[in-house]
Amino acid sequence: KLVLLPQYVFNKNNIASGKFYLIDKARILNYLNGKDTLAIKPQSVKVKTDGLEEFGRYGSGCEAIAFDDDTCYLSVEINDYSSTNAILIKGYFNGTKFVFNPATEIQVKSQTGIPNISEEALSLTPENVFTIHEANGKNVNKNPMSHFYGRKLNFISEIPMPHIEYRITDATYLDTADNFWVINYFFPGDAHDLKPANDEIAKKFGLGKTHLKAKRVERLLELHFSKKKITLVNRSPLYLKLNLKEDARNWEGIAKLDDKGFLLITDTYPRTIFGFVSF
Repeated sequence: KLVLLPQYVFNKNNIASGKFYLIDKARILNYLNGKDTLAIKPQSVKVKTDGLEEFGRYGSGCEAIAFDDDTCYLSVEINDYSSTNAILIKGYFNGTKFVFNPATEIQVKSQTGIPNISEEALSLTPENVFTIHEANGKNVNKNPMSHFYGRKLNFISEIPMPHIEYRITDATYLDTADNFWVINYFFPGDAHDLKPANDEIAKKFGLGKTHLKAKRVERLLELHFSKKKITLVNRSPLYLKLNLKEDARNWEGIAKLDDKGFLLITDTYPRTIFGFVSF
């Protein structure tokens, strides 16, 4: 099943849903191969949020989730009105609902101090958990690092990240070569906070046709993971075809679909879009 993660889940003021949403993989495949092209309706599943209500305030919320069978790891952004950091929480799916234990919470301090920027992406190795900060550009993050944890969320080390301009908003699982993909996104309105340097990736590989006509960036990058460092794979990004008549699409979620391509989803900007990108 594909799990869709809303931003607002932990909220004592009933603003949040208290739910995650599931879509059967077979339903997605049937849609893509044309067997069933009716609108896909996700199944809602309750999330037990007792003790986590404080993370529902405006600007905070869920950012990333990853699964090891029924065990899950969640990154939650925390805005406390003076700084933005993140917490990681361990939980599980019991067949009817998701349960998170506040006793497993650990805090991850921001690398950049930029408001609304924290540990935006999270993925797993066969034995460990690692997170990626949202802003890794040269002008805002001198030494970008991935945080590396054991499966009990015990801190192990920091792993050097490459400088990547703009934002990283989500990551896939590792493949058999320990490679994974991330969403690399730029909304020009964020330039004041992100202070982008020269885009070395675009300099090396060029731009997509529609990207030549806009300042926004919507692309997928392949990275390689090792316990010593994370590096960019030497291949061209996958540039998404921009809709130049609309605002930038804030892609927030990615999942690899077998060897077919990627499932992507935006937040509410410019509206919620669920899409498929083939290889």
